[in-house]
Amino acid sequence: MAIKMKCFVAMAFNFPDTDHIYEFHIAPVIEGLNMSPRHMQHLLHNSRIDQKIIAEISKCDVLIADLTYSRPSVYWEAGFAEGKGIPVIFTVRGDHFKDKEEDLYGNFKVHFELQNAPIIPWNRKGSQRFQNDLRKRLNFVTREKRADISSKIQSKKESDIFSKMSINKRLENLEREKYKTLLGPLNFMEEYSKKPEKKSPSRIARRGRKFLYKISNKKLILPRALYPMPSCTLDTLGRITEGLRVKSDMPWHKLAPHIKKFIKRKINAIRYVTVVSSLRKVRISVIDKVLKNWKPIRKSEHYCIEDLVLSYESFPVSHEILFIDHIESISDYKIKLLNLYGDLENSIPEVSFFPTQN
Repeated sequence: MAIKMKCFVAMAFNFPDTDHIYEFHIAPVIEGLNMSPRHMQHLLHNSRIDQKIIAEISKCDVLIADLTYSRPSVYWEAGFAEGKGIPVIFTVRGDHFKDKEEDLYGNFKVHFELQNAPIIPWNRKGSQRFQNDLRKRLNFVTREKRADISSKIQSKKESDIFSKMSINKRLENLEREKYKTLLGPLNFMEEYSKKPEKKSPSRIARRGRKFLYKISNKKLILPRALYPMPSCTLDTLGRITEGLRVKSDMPWHKLAPHIKKFIKRKINAIRYVTVVSSLRKVRISVIDKVLKNWKPIRKSEHYCIEDLVLSYESFPVSHEILFIDHIESISDYKIKLLNLYGDLENSIPEVSFFPTQN
């Protein structure tokens, strides 16, 4: 997937020196950086020239404005680009910084407003120094755009690999990535659901089942371990919400007493979070139908409900559902998971049972 940035060049043409500097110095630098030079004299079109110029500038990533001969159109094009947030690099023939005897009204001198701009000068024959300075400036002003393009290319490659996997393989990889992300960047703690029994021959009996938790803003965040799914239908979401009503299914009740005792000293409420991960897009009509009594913290992504609240050993509990859908790759899932949990920790649902932090 090749993505080339476009560089529009605004300058006077049909002059020997400007035509020379473009052909032998400016264009080679642009092409050497794997960018596409856009110069009106070299573009084939059948449009009005002003409409074509506006269209080309609007699509470009950077604009080079050469102020030689002080063409009003060049100043206008540079201003138009800056107004659209497009970076502009100024160049000019070196003798345009000072007054000249033959230029009685100073028409060819760089205009006052731009005299303090970082303009790159060149001479009539051009020079290697001019090319080096222009190359460095182009690299500098396009560094973020280049990084963005590289990221898009990498994301496309990952998406292509992910789409060629079987559905089961995709779901397995997402499940592994989920736990890696929760235990890694999101800093969830891993405990076991019962106190170790050294004499038991079974590893699960000795250590119990895995249990993840995190304490943030004096709230205990308990993620419900839902396996990623191909799609989230009306029936699937209905079963998920019904499961929230089963008090014995909550991780809090499966915790070993010594873990409960440690956690209880540090929290004043519990946030029970269910993450629904779907390869396909979850239709908003499905969410609205099943979660009609839920309050949207963020539409289509984060919902909370108050009427399912159960008090666990005097702690108020919120039930929240997060949706991650239209998953295109493993890294796409990780980014969405990080963003969603980041927003979760920064937002406290405005429900009456939540205590304020002291």
